[in-house]
Amino acid sequence: MKNHILLMGFALILLSSCKGDDPPQPQLSSFEQLNYTAIEAQKGEMTATQITVMNASSQYVLKNGAIIVYKTKVGSFGKLLIVDNGSVNQSDKLVIDMVNYNPDGSVLLSKKGVQVVVNYNFDLDAGTQTLADADQSFAFMKLGDGSKIISPELGAIFKIVSN
Repeated sequence: MKNHILLMGFALILLSSCKGDDPPQPQLSSFEQLNYTAIEAQKGEMTATQITVMNASSQYVLKNGAIIVYKTKVGSFGKLLIVDNGSVNQSDKLVIDMVNYNPDGSVLLSKKGVQVVVNYNFDLDAGTQTLADADQSFAFMKLGDGSKIISPELGAIFKIVSN
């Protein structure tokens, strides 16, 4: 009888200790946490200054995981994540995740794993690479000295928020 009472008491203790446990919630990344309001608040710090991805000494300046916020040529605010600056796939491709927002903060466009080939233009409003010289938000270029840059185009402006 004592063993039965001890066993019941132990079971009650175990049940009561598990009662309020919630499963752990996944942590949002810095990229996921960055919303429209936070991006729009940084518009005064965004510029059309070129962003160096790799310098002439073949050192990657813009790191994988870097986050850039932007305002496109048509006025949409968004963010992009550098998934691969070319160091992982050992190529002249930039791989990005991107999100554009509506003025109410809802997502207008979201794309993951988008590849931008060097010496091509990219239209952030459409989320596509383009050769057209009228739609681009930036050009991803390899210069004569071997460095690679992101060059804002047609009124698009950028700010690196983490690198």
